[in-house]
Amino acid sequence: MINFCSSKYSELLGSHECDCGKTHQFFVRCLLEHGAFERMGSFLEGLTPPMSRVVLLYDDEQIMSEIYAHIKRDYRVVTVKADDDKKQIELVALPEDTKLIIAIGGVKAINAAKYKAYLLDIPTVIAALPGYGALSNFCVINDGGLYLTYIVNEPKGFIFDLDSKLSDANMASLFGTVAARLNSAFEIYAAALLNKSEFCPYIYGAISDIAAKTILDAAKMPFHALKDVLIESALKLALIGKGERGGEVQCALTYSMLSSSEFSLGELEFVFAAILSPLYKSHIMRRKSFMPPPDNNYRLAQIAEFFGISEHKAIRLILPQISGKEAAIAEYKIREYTKDLTEKLDKNINLYRLAFKIFKRLYFDDGYSLESLESGDVSLCIAFAPDLIPGGGMLTALKRLGELDAYIV
Repeated sequence: MINFCSSKYSELLGSHECDCGKTHQFFVRCLLEHGAFERMGSFLEGLTPPMSRVVLLYDDEQIMSEIYAHIKRDYRVVTVKADDDKKQIELVALPEDTKLIIAIGGVKAINAAKYKAYLLDIPTVIAALPGYGALSNFCVINDGGLYLTYIVNEPKGFIFDLDSKLSDANMASLFGTVAARLNSAFEIYAAALLNKSEFCPYIYGAISDIAAKTILDAAKMPFHALKDVLIESALKLALIGKGERGGEVQCALTYSMLSSSEFSLGELEFVFAAILSPLYKSHIMRRKSFMPPPDNNYRLAQIAEFFGISEHKAIRLILPQISGKEAAIAEYKIREYTKDLTEKLDKNINLYRLAFKIFKRLYFDDGYSLESLESGDVSLCIAFAPDLIPGGGMLTALKRLGELDAYIV
């Protein structure tokens, strides 16, 4: 297997030949080490000349202040607080000579920076905890009450300082980001099986192995030693996976739309990944006993009601169910590969039992706050997610076969 990323992360620029017969592209400059922000000026020189106009788009003021202090002498810096509303992002006027946008903080800053940089056709650098989609070519923006996906340019760089202090919520989000990738790997395999999408067994294996190893290592080490391991694993996964939108991502984003909770995307992805693994197994094992779904007019009305939009707008979101020969082929493939699919799910289910214990201990209340993830919202997210967030794995396949409509209560 090729070495997708070095543990030093000094730079990853170029193409890599893979044993799968494809060439994988990695054009991201990365710096992840202790004292990284002190080297911010020299890191940026490879992306834009000194004294260029640089915009810091942030949702974490502490990290923004630290980065600003290190680059204010070498670059002409403007700071802008991030918003996740499409219209607000478009209205923000940046200086005409802006050469680079640096996303600082969390998901809101990353998505806003990628979208704004795309509109202005300038590069982005991510200075944040490495989420799975942070280095991908898409962003998710609040567009009139719905979070919609936009295809944008991939960021040119990633930098994070291992000396940065992390809250309990940050640690839980990081662990969730890594552990949720077990389900991402399964979704990649399922999408290739059911939809004939591109599949590289080495990338699939790397994503699954990194997530599994991190969970097993985390179970044996003290919590204070977890931070560097989690950040390194998260960055590897961000570089390798480029943010495949599996069922756990679809559901997490949908939950963000339905709820005003403060859970991060990493936390939500983990919770849904742990829920989806046994749910998938149940549906795969009982192919002939599912409940006939309501018709799509009912789904249409429910989506319009829950998100406060017109049915005219909602109808553009509805993913049609499949029938006839297409449905028969999908059903056949699931039955034909039942043993293979369930073996992969059983491995994930067992690892998620261990991972959930670790995950809860990262909270000051030992996970009591997770009780606020109400079951009703979870069911609706599973039902609506394939319509609202694009994806091509098992969750979308079950939706198109009509099984998820049973979760609309």
